[in-house]
Amino acid sequence: MSKKCLHWDDFFLTCYLASSVILRWLVMQFFRFLCVGGAGFVVDWSVFSTLLANSSTPFFARLIAFWCAVMTTWLGNRFFTFTQAQRVRVISQLSKHILISHLFGVVNLGVFWLFLPLTNVHVAFALGILLATAGNFLLSKRWVYKPC
Repeated sequence: MSKKCLHWDDFFLTCYLASSVILRWLVMQFFRFLCVGGAGFVVDWSVFSTLLANSSTPFFARLIAFWCAVMTTWLGNRFFTFTQAQRVRVISQLSKHILISHLFGVVNLGVFWLFLPLTNVHVAFALGILLATAGNFLLSKRWVYKPC
């Protein structure tokens, strides 16, 4: 019976392969988060543009569009991005999602309001969304959709 010695190169190869699988999984999860966010963005933009075209004030249109996007992203993240989180109680998860959506909604609206006098209304709209995305992903992953 021969004993096989563990060599450092085997150890590092195993660590590299494991880390590459984990990294790929994280990248795919972030990609899914962006896809869901993209769907939320389309809902947000569509509702905002429709309300704005129908003589709503930019701020009122922004608030209504934001709420529509929040519900869209919660459903998408629950069933597509963070699928392991489907076992978490719905009310608890939805409450957390709404809380961080409002937190980053404040960031989003603040940036929108800050840039509105400086640029086109739609550019200000897009900047607010882009700046809130990274923090939203981190809190979503670590707190809202944390597996049981």
